Amino acid sequence: MLLPPDGILGKDKRHAVAMTLLGHALFLEGRWDTLSCDKPASSSGKEVMSFYEKAMGQRSPNLEPLQYLRLCRLYLWTGKFYEAKDVAIKACKLLPSASSWLALGLACYKQNELGQAEEALCEANILDPSNPQVWGMLSVIAMEAGKPDESELALQQALKLGLSTSETFPVGTFILEQMARLQVKAGIFSLASSTLRRALETSNRAALHLLLAQTCLGENDLPAAAEACRQVLEHEVQPSEAERKDALTQLVAIYKRLKQPALVDKYSHMLKKVGAVAE
Repeated sequence: MLLPPDGILGKDKRHAVAMTLLGHALFLEGRWDTLSCDKPASSSGKEVMSFYEKAMGQRSPNLEPLQYLRLCRLYLWTGKFYEAKDVAIKACKLLPSASSWLALGLACYKQNELGQAEEALCEANILDPSNPQVWGMLSVIAMEAGKPDESELALQQALKLGLSTSETFPVGTFILEQMARLQVKAGIFSLASSTLRRALETSNRAALHLLLAQTCLGENDLPAAAEACRQVLEHEVQPSEAERKDALTQLVAIYKRLKQPALVDKYSHMLKKVGAVAE
């Protein structure tokens, strides 16, 4: 970014407060505050991160809690989990909050440091026992640790408190989606189905519909599995080519099992068209 010579940073390139404010302006301009797994960022965030990093790295740094949390958000989204952990630790020391401890928990979880992640989330839970995202991540970690009963209790609390797909620190996969995948892996299909239906109340993501189809197949509910796959083909969902192909492949297999040749032919024809486009 070209800075105007008559601006604060044009006159003093080490003005930490000005760097922070410019970082905030770019953060909002890039709509990083509305970021979610359904709404990818329009930019890489490098420029925003650069100004925050410079503001915090000056000899007289600007120690503003909000910039730490926003930098954590950027680091977590872009996969810089080591850097996110470092900044989250500093945020927790500067001004401990449920959000700063949640950011630390997520960074540790993404680095497979489950013990540290659980400790951070417990600290967050102490500061705000009504935070659904904290309960949701505690449920995920309990499931990872092979404690399904404990995981289910934490999930029940998260859902009771309103856990949805709106998250403070999006990391590419919704907390509810992470939980459902672990439940499917463990063969707990009915619970996975409930988890996914909650996620679908606030998101129309194709991956959620496909995972719901998988859970329905696990419960041997073929009509429900077919409906979940059909949802992927709706225009509002905007699936990738791979997701569209996956849905059509499953529909062909499902209707073969249901002995409905007309629908088998319909979706087989659509699948061939998808294959032709891909070639």
